[in-house]
Amino acid sequence: MPVIPLVDMADEPERDEWAIMIVGVSGEPMGLVVSSIVDMVSERLELDVAGGSRRILGSCLIRGETTEVIDLAHYMELARPEAFQRRHSRKFAVLLVDDREFFREMLRPVLAAAGYDVIVAHGARQAFTMAREGAVFDVVLTDIEMPDMDGYGLAAALREDLRLQVPIIGMDSYAGAGVSQTASAVGIGAVVGKFDRRGLIGALNAALQERPFKEHALEQRVRKEIAA
Repeated sequence: MPVIPLVDMADEPERDEWAIMIVGVSGEPMGLVVSSIVDMVSERLELDVAGGSRRILGSCLIRGETTEVIDLAHYMELARPEAFQRRHSRKFAVLLVDDREFFREMLRPVLAAAGYDVIVAHGARQAFTMAREGAVFDVVLTDIEMPDMDGYGLAAALREDLRLQVPIIGMDSYAGAGVSQTASAVGIGAVVGKFDRRGLIGALNAALQERPFKEHALEQRVRKEIAA
């Protein structure tokens, strides 16, 4: 079993024994060397701040203390590169569409922490252009209320002009019945509130699970590279 240090062992006091956490991702075990194991907590996490490096997903409050959350996939890639390429690089790609930077920066780390690759479009027209030019993604997550072209217009254009069949999920401040009915008419499968993180991730998971036999964005990229 590979062992990866989480600490700089050269900077630690000399010792005869080290604490090792044994973790696994999809059945692939590895050991993580740490200075000490302080506590073990089982909680549902909601990340508030994006990580500043590949090894950190972000930070959250655990028992009232700000705590960094490591990205196990990063360490699995270091420990078992072949297994990582075989199993763990197969992330679904989300095209996130919102004209406001505040919401883009709020949602990007939430999606990344949930295991998605995130492609960002600053508005509906940019998203349409990206799709038309061949951007590869598995699901569209779009704001409903945007200037120039709104989420309804984007969905209609993707469905009618490009014949795009990937799931489309809308985001709205209210997400009421009227919004859902209008969204459904243009091909948006679900509408969630922008600040409803659990509802958002749940809608993404549900949308992608409904199409388990459709070609994943990674497979599409591989096929394009082979064809080229």
